[in-house]
Formats: sequence, structure tokens, C-alpha cells
Amino acid sequence: MTRLPPPSSASAVSASKPVVFVVIGHYLPGWKAGGQVATTSAAIDSLRAHVGFRVVCLDRDLRDANAYPGVTTGVWRDIGGALVCHLPASRLVKWWRDPAMTGIGYDLLWLHGLFSTSTITTLARRRLPGFRPTPAIVVPHGELSEGALSIKPLKKTVFLAAAKSAGLYRGLWWQVSGPSEAADVGRVFPRLPAERIRIVRNPSGQAFVPSQPADKPGAGRSKTRGRLRVAFLSRISPKKNLDVALRVLQAADGHVDFDIFGPIDDDRHWARCQDLAQALPRSVRVTYRGPVEPALVPSTLRDYHALLLPTRGENFGHVILEALQAGCLPLISDTTPWRGLERARAGWDIPLSDMPRFKAALRRLTAMDEAEFLEWSASAMRLGQAAAADPQPIAQLRALFCDALEQVDLAGSAR
Repeated sequence: MTRLPPPSSASAVSASKPVVFVVIGHYLPGWKAGGQVATTSAAIDSLRAHVGFRVVCLDRDLRDANAYPGVTTGVWRDIGGALVCHLPASRLVKWWRDPAMTGIGYDLLWLHGLFSTSTITTLARRRLPGFRPTPAIVVPHGELSEGALSIKPLKKTVFLAAAKSAGLYRGLWWQVSGPSEAADVGRVFPRLPAERIRIVRNPSGQAFVPSQPADKPGAGRSKTRGRLRVAFLSRISPKKNLDVALRVLQAADGHVDFDIFGPIDDDRHWARCQDLAQALPRSVRVTYRGPVEPALVPSTLRDYHALLLPTRGENFGHVILEALQAGCLPLISDTTPWRGLERARAGWDIPLSDMPRFKAALRRLTAMDEAEFLEWSASAMRLGQAAAADPQPIAQLRALFCDALEQVDLAGSAR
């Protein structure tokens, strides 16, 4: 396994390991931001024996008006093997000025979310005189996919042009989840050296997936022809395409129970989805179930035959892996790393432009009997379990940390 280099004199967590300073919008004990929290916390848990982690993040969960109960802002405390400091938004944007950061050293910046305000301000501060030339890794979390960039495109285009002109992205390392996201980064930054874009398969190792698979295929649900239980489990926002899922359901030719799980992240989008739900055939029953805590996701998905998630883009998609492990067949877009599902008889990944195929897959699911569904469910579970047992993501992330720690370069081009 790749050996991490010794820490610099700036390390403050341990004298024997390098310190990675994590800047992220939402972190533990929060969970409503979804995969970003799950990925980061599990990566930290897997590497904490080799790396000291300090995490600075918001003091509240996604869209919450109040701070976490029992959490004191501006105080470092151990959460899951990392020292974590929660700050209100007004202080997170300039975290380096906060009194809690006095005397804090680190060897590497790990910045989550390309368009996150705290990432932008950190990169801007990094370009100013007097800032120590610390190596930095940016994790865009799928924000450069064509689907994600199609949301508020003018604003993002103008920002990226200005940021490139200011040299905000020079000398960075980019952590992406697969070849597709690497191509997204290369398309937006055509002059970026290929070696600075590093594929770290989003942690699908067992440490990254706390859920356990169902005891047997189809556990918790029976399947009869003409009846189907479908879940949507994600943030309710334009990127996740709940409205597209509801349009797919217009083609239902049997009785379908469609349950929606997830926090409402965009009120206007949710209002549009409610209108679409009202217009569905009477044979489709739509129920909003609200957010579901991470620990309850596996047992929740075991009650459903399919996960319908026609997202505009995911750099990983934790809920897709959890659906596979639960034997719940994903019916998803082809904008995630989970491809070839139909060939594996484990689900469907379909281009968003091909609505007829989405509707045909829904009708196929509805028409399945118990025996056929159990066959597909077993295939899904095998695929999910194989992904969960893969140790490669941890090794890839550790190698990225090693390479970034060995090279401090603010002059490299990222335009």
C-alpha cells in the first residue's frame, strides 16, 4: 500500500501523520445533504489511522433554520475519528479568520463542492500574498456534469470564466469518481494536465457503506403482476429530476405505489412536482414520506421493488448502491457511474432523452411476477455486494493524498 509521507511542521493533530484540513458545507451529525456527507465521513473513518483530519463545516443540516442541538460553534471536538469545528455560514466563508483556527496547522486542503461559497473563498484566499502554498484537492461532486451545469447555466458560465481569469484553479488536484466525471473536468478546464485529474471511485468499499444487504432477494415485499412499489429517495431539487420521475409514471399500466423520500431542497420544484402528481392516473398513488435517516435507508428500500431516480447527474449515487444491496432494482438515468444494469439483470440505466425506454422499463417492472422479480433482485444484490467489497477506492484516495502532499505548486495551469 502507498506510504504516506511524514507530516510537515504545520501538522497539529498528530506528530506522526500528515494533517488534511477538510472544508465542507455539511458534515456530521448532519445527513440531509446525502452522499457528500456519507462519502467524506466514511473516507475519514477508513484513513484516520494514517491521516489526521480536521473538518470545518456548517453548524446546521441542509436547509435547517437552527443549529444542531448540543453542538457548540467554534469548538473542536472528535466526531468519527476527525476533529470537527462547526461554524455559522457567516464565519465559515472566512474560516481562517475564526478564533477557533488560531494555531491550527495542516498539510493539505481537501475542498468539497466546486460552487460552495467556502470553497470559493478558500481558493481566493489561497491566491493572495502571505498564504502558505499548501497543496489542495477539490472534489466537485458532480457539479461539472452537463446536467448539473444546465441548472442556472448563465450564472455558472460567468462565474467559471471569472474564476479562471483570476487563476483560482491553478495548481489544484481534482478528485473525480470515474472516467465520465474526469471528462467533465477536462471539458471545462481543457488546459489542465491530465495527471492532476485523479479518479477515486466514490467509496463503495464496505467502510463507505454501513448498510447490510437483505437476508434474501425480495425480502420485505412480494411481487404480483400488475402491481408495483416504487421509491424516489433523494433531495427534492431540480438536479434529482423528481418531475421527470412523475412523467415516467404517466405510462403506468397497473397499480403503482410511488413513495417520495427526501428533504425538500427547492420549494418551486416541489410545487411543480405536486401539480404533476395530481395529474397522474388514479392507478398511481403518490405519497410524500419526508426525509429518511441514513441508518434507515437499507430497511426502507427493502420494502420496494424499484428505485426511480432519473437524476441529471451523480458522481456516485450512494442510494443506488444501497438499492442494489437491498435487492431493489434501480431505474435510473445513464448520468451516474452505475452502468450496464439491464445487461446484468439488476435494473436499468437509460438516457434522459429516451423517455419511451423509461416508460417501457416501468411497464416491464409492473408486469413482473414473483419468480422473475426474485431473479433480478438476486442479481442486483450480487452486484451491490461486489461493489461494497471493493478495496480500490481507499487505495486510490490514499495515493492521491500522497501525491498531493509531495507536490506544492501554485503555478500549474487550470484554464
